[in-house]
Amino acid sequence: MRSRREEGGTPGPGIHTSPNDEASLSRIAQHAPRFPIERNSNMLPMLLTMALATTGVAGAERTVRLPTGAAEEWVALHCIAPPRPSHRSVLFVHGSSFPTDLAAGYTFVPGDSWLAYMAARGYYACGLDFRGFGDSSRPSAMRAPAASGLPVEGAREAVDDIAVAVHYLHSTMGMAKVHIIAHSWGTIPAATFAARDSAALASLTLFGPIVSVSGGKHENAPTGAWFPLTAAERLDQLHFKNVLPDGLSLLEPAVEARWAAAYLASVPHVKGDPADQLRIPNGPNVDIVAAQRGHYS
Repeated sequence: MRSRREEGGTPGPGIHTSPNDEASLSRIAQHAPRFPIERNSNMLPMLLTMALATTGVAGAERTVRLPTGAAEEWVALHCIAPPRPSHRSVLFVHGSSFPTDLAAGYTFVPGDSWLAYMAARGYYACGLDFRGFGDSSRPSAMRAPAASGLPVEGAREAVDDIAVAVHYLHSTMGMAKVHIIAHSWGTIPAATFAARDSAALASLTLFGPIVSVSGGKHENAPTGAWFPLTAAERLDQLHFKNVLPDGLSLLEPAVEARWAAAYLASVPHVKGDPADQLRIPNGPNVDIVAAQRGHYS
């Protein structure tokens, strides 16, 4: 596991279908490894071995930095190549608070991430880190006091990050087809991109999208460039104690044991902040409040 870096340091570094089955990505996503609710962990290594024996073994994860056009800002793209050359790709788009390697790229045992699952089945599988997350650059407002800047990395900025990644997959990697699977808040910029440039995509799958909520009291839109969060707090939120019956947890033991430490390591520490504090972009939270009121960027 990589150690947590100081802000300003250097960041750390497709199911095989018939040609007529390309539109089945939504169904594929339903049967792919789930994060973080897969329950029978004792069977997972055996099932994974059986699956890979029939589909081939994907390569190691490779991370590339893609310039965004803004000075000293880049988007990190984590990719796993399929066992054999392919012109089909899938791009995973993360949610509002943690990056690819804590979501579609997270492994319970080696080789069982969503990225690896799709790569082993013939897709050039990638996951995007939006600016302000994971191995992507941090906008300057993330290094300043939260109150001194506007919310960072809302959907209007994030859609441009998706465009950078999709362009790379088409133009540099020679992908004829790009499928997007987006999660949570990431469904907002992903849907916006699909509406803006539908010809660039083969399909769009929205996993747990943000939808409008009628009635009840709506939250006020947050202010500030970023908000403080600890990895332990975010892990506790994943227990969904306000939804699940008392004593029921859907988290894998691997998540309980390793996820929080990996999350902490994924965010650069800003000198003067508490050792366990993470700075998380506030733009997604603004989008979520707006979407719950029926307004989308």
